[in-house]
Amino acid sequence: MIATTPPLPSTSLLLFLPLVGVVLGVVLTAGVAWRKDVLRRKRLIRALYVELKDDLAWLKRSKLTAELMIQQAACNKMADFIPPRPPTHIYDNHIAELAFYLRESERVSFNAIHNLLDLVQKQHDGLADKRVHFRHGDVDAFNEYVQLLHASYSNLVLLVCHVAHHVEFRRRVDVRDVTGDDARSVDVTTHERLQRLIQDAQKIGLSAVKENYYRDLDPVGSPPSKTVTGAQLVAAADEARSERDASADG
Repeated sequence: MIATTPPLPSTSLLLFLPLVGVVLGVVLTAGVAWRKDVLRRKRLIRALYVELKDDLAWLKRSKLTAELMIQQAACNKMADFIPPRPPTHIYDNHIAELAFYLRESERVSFNAIHNLLDLVQKQHDGLADKRVHFRHGDVDAFNEYVQLLHASYSNLVLLVCHVAHHVEFRRRVDVRDVTGDDARSVDVTTHERLQRLIQDAQKIGLSAVKENYYRDLDPVGSPPSKTVTGAQLVAAADEARSERDASADG
């Protein structure tokens, strides 16, 4: 028998096989890039909510500091400090990228929180400026300082409420759940709280005001520990202050 040589592949097949390899390579590369993008976006959204939760602890501490400033002003003393601005690195650098992947209520809530945060920070900067340029005995300047301090405190309390609401519901947050009655209740409660702070400061004096502030920052019912977080300290301080206010009312 005469051996036969197998037929050679056609020219079209030789051209088609490399093309298939190129297409598969492009598809696989695009798939890997897409998966990396999805994972990165999920990590950023989680980081955004971690930052928001951290901001709540910062703002609660800032609220205590603002209350000390109000009570010092009630004793005719300007504070030598202002509440620090909470960290907003994730929001500032990535919200434009993430906005498309957030629900409408999430976007509205985040924007409302950070716009109010910017307003509060401008008011705090204004307080610092008035403190720097204050001349002893200038009654009008001191009254302007007090008015700005009270306005910034009202906005700070509202900001704490906004952030706490968003942290509670996270991605299920719905801005329509916050009604006009809720806003009115916050305003009334804040005004009552403000008046009580002033009255208590005038009653107990400047030294006692500072002692109460530092006591409110201590953890309650447990010895100091490296494992106690800032959020736990703030929560314990809020609880201690509420108990003291309730006993005072009683």
